[in-house]
Amino acid sequence: MAGGPTQRRGRRPAVVHPRSHRHRARHRVGRGAGPRAARPAVSAFLVAAVALLVALVPCGWVCWRADPESRLVALSLAGTIEALVVLLIAVGSGEPAIASVAVVLVAMSVGGSLAFARFLERWV
Repeated sequence: MAGGPTQRRGRRPAVVHPRSHRHRARHRVGRGAGPRAARPAVSAFLVAAVALLVALVPCGWVCWRADPESRLVALSLAGTIEALVVLLIAVGSGEPAIASVAVVLVAMSVGGSLAFARFLERWV
């Protein structure tokens, strides 16, 4: 074969001009514009995670200013909210390994609340 091992008989090799490809890639618009166009930068899961982070503010206020029983409830609620935030971040970022951190956080939160309740028993 005269054209080499990759050329088929009867076809001419395509000539590729690098400038023409750069020009087309620069003017692409829409879904196929690039690798980041496949997924939006901020998903609904990340927006929900931020909304739940705002919900931690009242829990912090109750933990700071209220009586001990209300502090215990606010601590438990804050642990649940934090686990949900971590889980939403895991889903929103597309990293399923982070979801295991949320499971561990739930277990630690429940254990911490029980330990706090046990030590709170002494003073109430």
